[in-house]
Amino acid sequence: MKSTCILVLISATIYVSVYWNGLLAKDNAFSENGKQNTWVPTRHPAQENSPPQVKILMPEADQVYTWGTQVRYTINVSDVKDGESKYGEINANEVLLEITYLPVTKGGVMTEQIKKVQATQEPRGLALIKKSTCFGCHADKTRVAGPSFLEIAGKYEPRPEMIKTLGTHIVKGSSGIWGSMEMPAHPDFTQEEAKQIADYILRQGANKYHWVYPGLEGAFRVIEKPENDSEGIYILTASYTNKTNVLGKHSVVLKIR
Repeated sequence: MKSTCILVLISATIYVSVYWNGLLAKDNAFSENGKQNTWVPTRHPAQENSPPQVKILMPEADQVYTWGTQVRYTINVSDVKDGESKYGEINANEVLLEITYLPVTKGGVMTEQIKKVQATQEPRGLALIKKSTCFGCHADKTRVAGPSFLEIAGKYEPRPEMIKTLGTHIVKGSSGIWGSMEMPAHPDFTQEEAKQIADYILRQGANKYHWVYPGLEGAFRVIEKPENDSEGIYILTASYTNKTNVLGKHSVVLKIR
């Protein structure tokens, strides 16, 4: 009998506690003017500033490819604030795959060279291009609607006065330079930002063994065997910068024979 009374008392206490907390929660759901509040889940500051989780799903690291082979790639991005690429919440044009080719040197130990490439900071010009519509008309080494970075670098030298001129074309637009196609104005860029973009385009276009591909998936072709290289490696680095300007990266190394 005594045990039964204790159980009843405990049950009653729990019921009252739950009921009372429920009333408090219900009261707190409304503001002083009677309007219903919206509950927003809180995140720890460390989560807010954490880098995006970027993963190259395909190809896998250390796979071996032959010269001239086509390689398909797939990238996944997950970010606390921006969302998930698998649900279409990430702007694919802001996800980049950068590829660097290095010949295998005597001895075959490439650790330091690989680390140096992976530690390279993202150029400011590239960061600005990612957040713009540039990749809608231009690509790195192939022509899309407008000239490629390679073509632009072949036409102009990376001299300060030329970079300034190209920067002006970016901000104000241009016509008659590449046939009948007009380049639209980009007034959202400052002149200094436009110069940084122009400088990057000229340097990247002239870089024979470095490629940039926007998008979450696609394909690229391994170069034909250079005359003096028996083996090489491709360093693939996928990156994404979230809306709080935090960069996430992931790299894999492929062997070329």
